[in-house]
Amino acid sequence: MTNPAGQPIPIKALVPNCDVNGETSTLEVKLFKPLSMNGEYYLYSKVGNDGNTLLNKCGKDMEEFDTIVLIVNDCVDLEMELTNVTINEDKHPHVYWDVDTATLPRYLFNMWRVHRSDDGGATYSIVHNSTDTNLRNWEDINIDANMVDTRVHRYFVDAIVNGFVQPSTDTVKSMWLRGDMSVSSSIPVVWNGYNAWDTAHYQVQFGRNLSGLPGASYTWSDYGARMQDTFALVEHPNLPPGQYAVRIKSYRHASVPTYAVDPLQDTAYSNWIEFGEPVPPIPPIDTVIVPNVITPNGDGRNDAFEIQGLMSYTTAREVTIMNRYGKVIYRNEAYDNAQPWDGKDQSGSMLADGVYFYVIKLYDEPNSASLNLSGSVTILSN
Repeated sequence: MTNPAGQPIPIKALVPNCDVNGETSTLEVKLFKPLSMNGEYYLYSKVGNDGNTLLNKCGKDMEEFDTIVLIVNDCVDLEMELTNVTINEDKHPHVYWDVDTATLPRYLFNMWRVHRSDDGGATYSIVHNSTDTNLRNWEDINIDANMVDTRVHRYFVDAIVNGFVQPSTDTVKSMWLRGDMSVSSSIPVVWNGYNAWDTAHYQVQFGRNLSGLPGASYTWSDYGARMQDTFALVEHPNLPPGQYAVRIKSYRHASVPTYAVDPLQDTAYSNWIEFGEPVPPIPPIDTVIVPNVITPNGDGRNDAFEIQGLMSYTTAREVTIMNRYGKVIYRNEAYDNAQPWDGKDQSGSMLADGVYFYVIKLYDEPNSASLNLSGSVTILSN
């Protein structure tokens, strides 16, 4: 007996069921080990080493190379499951599958094939193949953020083993979330049921990006309780300016997979629905220039300690003036150039001409900017 590759296979025994005429319509072939290759096997007679024609089990002469063709197509019984199709960060579908490795003959493995349909399952195309036996997931970067927002994507996976296509996994659909965004404070959303698991539970999640900056990360929190419905009303009145998003998170619930799975396969995400108002731009911080002389003589020029750029620091503006002995003669923790220091002490008395010293502490929370300055300023009133 030879296998499809022409290699001989030792036969342990032939068991016929001969009738009275020495003929049989069935023949049981017993081998030393199971077959491991699909295809055509050849069972034929042969002349013995002594030159005499071998007799069959029924005692009849067998002609040289009388051949029986055995077609075998179920040697490999591969067990595999498509466990998850999740949308990564509102960009690309990520496909996960698992395999019972006891049913995968690695030495006969040819490739994995990932199939996708974008037209409701009417047609499928092979979008990825890999000869990596250990591969169990693949990200479909050919599907972008715009595409995951417009349709369901269906996937299944199969394998080619020893040149033969094995039975495919079930088809799994990505979750497609839609919503009415006309009123951001009350958003009705709906999504297709997730079919990767026997029982899927869903969690609506609400994301906040208060910076409003493109590409900034969302902070996600659960909205409401887990559910099995595939619709919800997301209410968030009085939202401050910023970017917001809604997504659906599905959990594997009742069904326990046959094989050990990666924890990532227990959770699936939908696409995101984004909305919000632009955040007003943060005014930039100006360069601070401190005068070194003031002339409080009422001529309208340099009469007060006006600090250029100081007002761009919106959170804290502390200005302290000291004499040459270190005594504080003026302090304002909310300094404003609209009412600047004009050379007087805390009681309102005009200070004598001379050199004084300042310490300025500034902070702007929106820009996370701080500035500390110190130096001297001279009063020249005449």
